[in-house]
Amino acid sequence: MSSLLFVTRTFAVLAVGFSSLCALTATGVIMPSGTTTQVTGKLTFSGRPVQQATIVFTPKGTQSAEYWGAGMTDADGNFEVSMGGSESGLKAGAYTVRLLPETSTPSDREDAPTQFRRRIPTRFYDDKTSEIGVEIAPGAALHLEIELPEGPGA
Repeated sequence: MSSLLFVTRTFAVLAVGFSSLCALTATGVIMPSGTTTQVTGKLTFSGRPVQQATIVFTPKGTQSAEYWGAGMTDADGNFEVSMGGSESGLKAGAYTVRLLPETSTPSDREDAPTQFRRRIPTRFYDDKTSEIGVEIAPGAALHLEIELPEGPGA
């Protein structure tokens, strides 16, 4: 009888632990684990690729800086995300996506990609105003097609 009671208690603890894990994942808290999901994508604005832009993935629901990720777009707007600047991919969870703003002062001598990036609405440069969010599931690779819409905040 005591073995049956032990199994029942163990199952109840596992069930409570599993439901807590599901609740945390459902609310978008980043779950630490040993694996990452490979994240690639393409960034466009007004139907054109955004070149030489840094795209940043900031975790929602946590202040931990170790789970952020970023990537640099190429000439076709393609990017691959590295977590914390080193490990490829991202941990499972919910992320806000934003761009890093231009750091130089605008000038007439800027190259075409820089001039094009300056037309992107400023709301996409801040975690609080970017309306781009993504949920990363554990496991398989994920490819994102991100089209930045024109509109207010330019």
